[in-house]
Amino acid sequence: SDVYKRQVHGESRKKMSRHRNMNQIVKDSYRDEEYEDDDDDYYDNKKGGQTYDEEDEYYGEEDEEIIEEVMSTLNYEVPRSKVLEALDKVDWDASMAIDALLKAKTEPPKKQTKAPPPKQAPQQKGPPVKAPAPGPAPKAEAPAPKAREESKGEVRRGDLNQIYSPITYKDIRPDTKPSTHLNIVIVGHVDAGKSTLTGRLLHLRRVIDAHTLQKFEKEANQMGKGSFAVAWVTDESKAERERGVTIDVGVKSFETKDRVITLLDSPGHRDFVPNLICGGASQADAAIVVVDATRNAFEAGFENRGQTKEHILLLRSLGVEQVIVAVNKVDMCEEPERRYVEITELLRRFLLEHQFQDSNLYFIPIIAFSGDNIAKVSTNPALAWFNKGFTLIDLLDQLTIPQRDLAKPLRVNIATTHHNNEGVLKGRYIAGRVESGVLYKAKNYIIMPRRVEVTVKELVCNGSKAPSAIAGDNVEFSVKLKKEEDADEIMQGYILSGVDYPIPVVTKFHGEIVVFRHKGDSQPIMKGSRFVIHLASAKSNVILTDLLAIKDRDTDTVIKDRPRLIREGDVAVVEVLVEGGKLCAELFRNFRNFGRFTLRQQYSTVAEGIIVKLIG
Repeated sequence: SDVYKRQVHGESRKKMSRHRNMNQIVKDSYRDEEYEDDDDDYYDNKKGGQTYDEEDEYYGEEDEEIIEEVMSTLNYEVPRSKVLEALDKVDWDASMAIDALLKAKTEPPKKQTKAPPPKQAPQQKGPPVKAPAPGPAPKAEAPAPKAREESKGEVRRGDLNQIYSPITYKDIRPDTKPSTHLNIVIVGHVDAGKSTLTGRLLHLRRVIDAHTLQKFEKEANQMGKGSFAVAWVTDESKAERERGVTIDVGVKSFETKDRVITLLDSPGHRDFVPNLICGGASQADAAIVVVDATRNAFEAGFENRGQTKEHILLLRSLGVEQVIVAVNKVDMCEEPERRYVEITELLRRFLLEHQFQDSNLYFIPIIAFSGDNIAKVSTNPALAWFNKGFTLIDLLDQLTIPQRDLAKPLRVNIATTHHNNEGVLKGRYIAGRVESGVLYKAKNYIIMPRRVEVTVKELVCNGSKAPSAIAGDNVEFSVKLKKEEDADEIMQGYILSGVDYPIPVVTKFHGEIVVFRHKGDSQPIMKGSRFVIHLASAKSNVILTDLLAIKDRDTDTVIKDRPRLIREGDVAVVEVLVEGGKLCAELFRNFRNFGRFTLRQQYSTVAEGIIVKLIG
């Protein structure tokens, strides 16, 4: 249409899309650096090879950006002419054009078939036959229940939103008991003392001997970082020790009187929050939030964009319900008791505002560097006022072990994959956590979403060889690949499932989200907004392709259909499109761990949500 032709210089078009301009504002303000870093390389590579015919019209800088946005989103698989045609039909709304082109791409072409000629009734010979007298209609047989078809990793579309029936696993060891194992993630603002606390816990539980600790102290002093010596127990890489910052999640285990505890020491710097989510919080049963009690240090972590508040929101988003708040460095405060009360009252109020239950919250003052109040009641004068008579280890023993899903399909959340030439687990081996069901040695499984078929050769459960592992166990197991070329197709965030009950794999779903309240300038969320999604240990780029409804937080009723935007504090139902691949996902009512997700932008958690419908 001539009305919509764009010129480099000249009159502006007659119909300027107000929605398109708002889309650009949101895109600029919400561009996630995690997303942007990934996208820029891809964009540059594609753009470098993009050519235009001489007949192609140049539309001006603003409009060319919209054209480029649509083409890059569709992986440059749609011709420019088709993109222009789609944009003209929707008044140059990029999101609507993408939806229309995706729909056209996925719809199979309609086959024109000629209607068969009507059948002529055969001429009847002989005397007419009387119709039988009407009688009672025969009873219809009840339809047999549909059995789930055994497949090679693809769930039939009709099964995506079914409710799973209980499964009975065979060959479970007679002595199998509910797992007493707890994964505890340690979170908090940078320099709060998380790694020091982890190291001291392991030292006091004799996982690390005194000789090793003395060696760390000597090496740390030589580098001028003597105060970091205890943290080196889990900060093992050269980069972490030189910078004095935790980068990857450190994993160490120890036993208490009633529990087997695996500590997940997570990074505090905002640059490494994705590592915290994928390797720590997504696999945790409970958390220790470490805060620095010294003046201004606590405020830096809790106010504005401090990571204490951010980490608490992530814990809630990922389903962690039990939290121990360890108030560290109280000996460095002028009035330790008053400062402790001030901090705990503020944190308790914030935790309760975000749906944590008061009965699941614990508070304790500690001195991580010296080990006060960790394994023994402190005799330090700075903690004389705290006469409760319990320690951090005592609180760990009080934590409730979550109910394990032993009657659901097997799901193993893959944390890492390596190749070993020595030891029990030779060859390709995988480390992860059994989230549901039972994992057996010498059986065949499938890893989604790439449909990699494997056989478990050897299995190590919680550090010991075993014939099987149950929900709640941390496992390492070597595998034999059906196709050796699939070796590079196993990654963090993928899910190992049974062949007959694979986890669904989708590119689109409906989610119910809660938009968090943030201080400062925050833009509304609109159709076409881009985020980084974290679902269990998986991470991907997504677009909100539709805003379906806003719901009342208290009554769960729809108060507005098809809103133009959603704001902080809103509860909304949205349609989410996964970019550049597929995602393992479950309905929240089937699997909580694989049915909840987090949306992030620009180093901040923007919303949490649950999956209410899988589309495919």
